[in-house]
Amino acid sequence: MDAAAPPPSTSEEPPARDWSLLPLDVLASVFVRLSAVDVLRGAGLVCRSWLQAAKVPDVWRVVDMGYHNIMFKYDEKEHADLCAMAKAAVDRSDGQLREFAGRSFVTDELMQYIVERSPSLTTLRLVCCWKVHCWKVFSARLAGAITESPLNKLQSLELDDIDLLVGELIAILENCPNLDVLTVRDCSGMDEEDEPVLRAKFARIKNLIYDCVGECFDDCWRSIDGRWVAARAGGAANQGLVSVFVMLGTVDVLMGAGLVCRSWLQAAKLPDVWRVVDIGSRGRAL
Repeated sequence: MDAAAPPPSTSEEPPARDWSLLPLDVLASVFVRLSAVDVLRGAGLVCRSWLQAAKVPDVWRVVDMGYHNIMFKYDEKEHADLCAMAKAAVDRSDGQLREFAGRSFVTDELMQYIVERSPSLTTLRLVCCWKVHCWKVFSARLAGAITESPLNKLQSLELDDIDLLVGELIAILENCPNLDVLTVRDCSGMDEEDEPVLRAKFARIKNLIYDCVGECFDDCWRSIDGRWVAARAGGAANQGLVSVFVMLGTVDVLMGAGLVCRSWLQAAKLPDVWRVVDIGSRGRAL
């Protein structure tokens, strides 16, 4: 009697899956869960089908460019790249952008671009947009753009650590007729005296959170000699900050620690910090 045929081998590996063949709607649902930066710089460049999925407007209804690691690289070229990516995200949304969050790279020109092309915008959050970066987000240019293209659907506006005057904010709010939530926190140029002005003029805003009393900014971070330092620590007394700054190098204070927030900048200007100035041992000084 013939011997039975041996069972088929089970050691053979299954064929590799071709991820480029995934349905467009499946890919788009995955991209929605990624950050805008990850899609624009990575996933959307894998292959032709992934690029096609990355251009579906549904992927770009929410664009959060506020907390990706790349946001903390304070580099002029990086900021320009981020602005270009934000514009690409707006273009791909095809007018369906509903939520946008950004931080220090945001300029008045970028905000104008968003406002003019996003009639469905309901939520806007801006953090750490300072004039120290050589631009002012809430400029007359932006106010004019919002006057021409009112934010009729904007329901929530959060401004945290923005270079802003109360008159500039009023000009914006007058063109946000359906705003329900307004958060204004640690904005330079504004203080506690501006709060009653806003509450009286915009009583229609149901939830107005105001915290501008000249304290350090809550939500900013800076890199000091390769180490991330939270601006939350800026609430420390000036003397404590001075003792820290004395132990840092001159360049680190001038180009890092002294720019974290208002209170750190104030401490960095105290004469005790500058009794010893050594810029000879740092690589950038050689």
